[in-house]
Amino acid sequence: TARHRNLFNGDSCTYFYNPEFWQPEGGLYSAKAIHRYVDVLADSGIDTFLINPNAQVAWYPSKKLQTIIDGYRRGDREFFRGHAIATGVTPDKMDAYLDHQVKFFNLYLDLIDAGVDWLAETSRACRRRGVSPWVSVRMNDMHGSANPTGSHFNCALFKQAKYRLEGRPFDPKDGFIQYWAGLNYELPEVRDFMMSHIREYLEDYDFEGMELDWLRNPICCNPPAGPRQHELMVAWIADVRRQTEARSQRLGKPVPLGLRIPGNLGYMKSIGLDVPRLAREKLIDFIGFSNFWQTTWDMPYDELRNQLGPDVAIYGVVEDAPNWVNGYAPSLQGKSTS
Repeated sequence: TARHRNLFNGDSCTYFYNPEFWQPEGGLYSAKAIHRYVDVLADSGIDTFLINPNAQVAWYPSKKLQTIIDGYRRGDREFFRGHAIATGVTPDKMDAYLDHQVKFFNLYLDLIDAGVDWLAETSRACRRRGVSPWVSVRMNDMHGSANPTGSHFNCALFKQAKYRLEGRPFDPKDGFIQYWAGLNYELPEVRDFMMSHIREYLEDYDFEGMELDWLRNPICCNPPAGPRQHELMVAWIADVRRQTEARSQRLGKPVPLGLRIPGNLGYMKSIGLDVPRLAREKLIDFIGFSNFWQTTWDMPYDELRNQLGPDVAIYGVVEDAPNWVNGYAPSLQGKSTS
């Protein structure tokens, strides 16, 4: 849209990966780091900041939802061992991994101890610099999938197999894949759980736009989804739309609702999301198409526009992560990822 030309997505760790950039003076982490980060965005011409507050659980100090550090005490290395198993950390690297996690998550504790909710502070920083604060909700994050009951990344529902998908990939010949056994949106408990996230962001925080991120990860219902699943998801997203419209009434201006998804609409329909129908029924306002964690150079935008009609804004996406194309690197004596 005209007011939102340059969107920037930041995930729930975005202020914490490199604290030396945002608080070079050191000391206990503070709200200054958040404001400095947003200052860089504003100075670079970003007009809309989509901040991600969640994986399966809340990464901010939610008063209503399970959080990523529930039960963590400063310096408790063992708290992170279950997730180390999920990510395949080998015994020889375990101590270094646990020490790094302690250092990383202590930054979150620093802010909590100082009475700073970094999610709320994001909106304050955006307002100070004239940047529009939006929220980007991860709909089926699978960081802890390899250890469902042991990783602190996983919500209570995910720890119970009955709430998980069957792990069927797009090609059934590939058999069961644990990474595709995410939360099953065919179940009302899962839909209600994710709606509780959405309501908190819209009712308790100062956001004026919302993105439903099905890029991380593109799983929803057991494939191949049929009419029943499509109806369920249309009705559920219509409920999300009602939440954003209620927020719009409180703000006195539009609150756009959109999707972050792969560029294969047939695939999206196979997992229960009939995106052209969502567009036709005016349940979404914008879409950002991308590859999984890598920039694409061949997205069929003209074809996507034909399928979606004229009323949905389409954003091109540049990812910050590696491009998995082999490149010749003689200095590395062979092929390397570039």
